[in-house]
Amino acid sequence: GAFTDTFPNEYTYHIYKIQLETPVAQPAVAAGAVGISGTAAVGSTLTAVAGTWLPADATLSYEWRRDGIAIPGATEVTYSVSSVDIGHTLSLAVTGTKPGYTAATAVSSGTSSVAQTGVSGVPGSFVPMSPSRLLDTRVGSGGAGPIAGNGVVDLQVTGRGGVPTDGVGAVILNVTAVTPKAAGFLTMFPSGSAAPEASNLNFTPGQVVPNLVLAKVGENGKVSVLNGSPGATDVVADVAGYFVSGTVVDPGAVTSVTPSRLLDTRVVMGGSGPVGSNSSVKVQVTGRGGVPASGVSAVVVNVTAVTPTRSGFLTAYPTGGVVPNSSNVNFVAGQVVPNLAFVKLGPDGSFTVRNGSLGITEVVADVAGYVMDGAVTGSGMFVALAPSRILDTRAGSPVGANAVRSLTAAGAGGVPASGISGVVLNVTVVAGAAPGYLTAYPADGAAPVASNLNFAAGQVVPNLVAVKASAAGAVAIRNVSLAPTQVIADVAGYFTA
Repeated sequence: GAFTDTFPNEYTYHIYKIQLETPVAQPAVAAGAVGISGTAAVGSTLTAVAGTWLPADATLSYEWRRDGIAIPGATEVTYSVSSVDIGHTLSLAVTGTKPGYTAATAVSSGTSSVAQTGVSGVPGSFVPMSPSRLLDTRVGSGGAGPIAGNGVVDLQVTGRGGVPTDGVGAVILNVTAVTPKAAGFLTMFPSGSAAPEASNLNFTPGQVVPNLVLAKVGENGKVSVLNGSPGATDVVADVAGYFVSGTVVDPGAVTSVTPSRLLDTRVVMGGSGPVGSNSSVKVQVTGRGGVPASGVSAVVVNVTAVTPTRSGFLTAYPTGGVVPNSSNVNFVAGQVVPNLAFVKLGPDGSFTVRNGSLGITEVVADVAGYVMDGAVTGSGMFVALAPSRILDTRAGSPVGANAVRSLTAAGAGGVPASGISGVVLNVTVVAGAAPGYLTAYPADGAAPVASNLNFAAGQVVPNLVAVKASAAGAVAIRNVSLAPTQVIADVAGYFTA
């Protein structure tokens, strides 16, 4: 067409004719039939099967994928399946390149959903694990934000953190409420069922409150978390192990139940009033709250001290037995403090709670599970003990800032010298000089990204800990704090190896 000069005359214009050459077609690498050799199970190794590629000297690179998404760093010929792969499908992408050739990529078909080996076991047996974080709602930690006031979040527990995808009846979780906006409580219950009249931990605004929870697994392997508060709160949950599902009959096997209230001394709740100074209250367990009338050796119960008038502690022990030199719940005046307890029962199927305080306190007890009675012979079974103190650093030196203290549980406080897989300890921090948290884990393992109890400077904070033991029967307690802190540990029982 015509070219029109509409610009000032001092400009000079150049028009070029460009002759385009027809490109020469570049050959493409021909992909082989890509596949995967091996079993998709935790602890196994998968190997890439690349097939025949042309030209034969093409360079091959590998990319392992989880649910179709590249796994960071997984670029070798082999891939080791870990617990994070449980419940997911693995596949492999192979890319062939050669100078002068167009690259080609071929993708294998996906494996079946990864299962964990060793899932089978006697119903009610416990499989302890090094702690793993399953939930952290804090935005700064990658979460979606706090649980809204009176809101419910369904937490997927099976297929994550080493928990198998099926065959799981219950899990042990360490749950922490972080800086709630208003006073309230958290309740954990099986997804798909109605929220019970019970609580797992109670809090006031701004607190960081931990508690161990025996949570029965509900629909699709989930546990529901109810925030029983008008304000929002962040929640952190770390799994410490799971119980094999099925009909429980073996001695030492644990059966989880939907939480049910066994005791509430508050008059407004129908109780007989607070427990007096250095006084006790008996709690009948068998035949109530889903617990059988007989054949039960111990109970898993959440015990809460409500607005005590003086500082002190609660001790739960078998009715008829000697009051032990240990504690389950420590409190100061006005607090609402919960703690889970594995408590051995007396001959009549009850336990006793003693108020070791110069003041009075209300007491609430919610049952979460029970242990079958009889001589324990199987693996993964729980053996309840009368509480016994096996660590008190006040008699020696505190656990240093960011230091680790190893505690040999085997052979202490009624625990056998061998043949244990884990222990249940009530761990208490006493007046740490700086805020921080404690993490308990197997002494022969690496410190996990998890916590068992959080504390502020000067606090006395207890929490029950179910922890896997090392091959030598030892556990490590790490003090993640800028200052030393005193630590007490009372053993309540152990799991057989």
